[in-house]
Amino acid sequence: AHDAQARRETNIAAYGKERILSHAKEIEIYLAQRGPMNHAKISRIKEEGGFSAIKAVREGKVYIIDEKIVSRPTMRLLDGIYEIGRILYPARFNDTTPFTDR
Repeated sequence: AHDAQARRETNIAAYGKERILSHAKEIEIYLAQRGPMNHAKISRIKEEGGFSAIKAVREGKVYIIDEKIVSRPTMRLLDGIYEIGRILYPARFNDTTPFTDR
């Protein structure tokens, strides 16, 4: 997001729930990653207090992606790029099956 400020000595920005909700009407896709440190589930995102105000949540456009294919600098990053492309541009991909709470 253009308004996220990077934390000192890291490339991770602090972007809290309040800031997410301040952009609720503009968020068309909600993409979260899941792995050992991120236990995201679509059901939890939908149940999070206030998140029903997020356009993507109301419209069922909440997706989970495996952090192993988007957060590690390996050849699997190509799989991650493909999966994100599938979510953002479904008309350009043959397989548009949405992610589930596996």
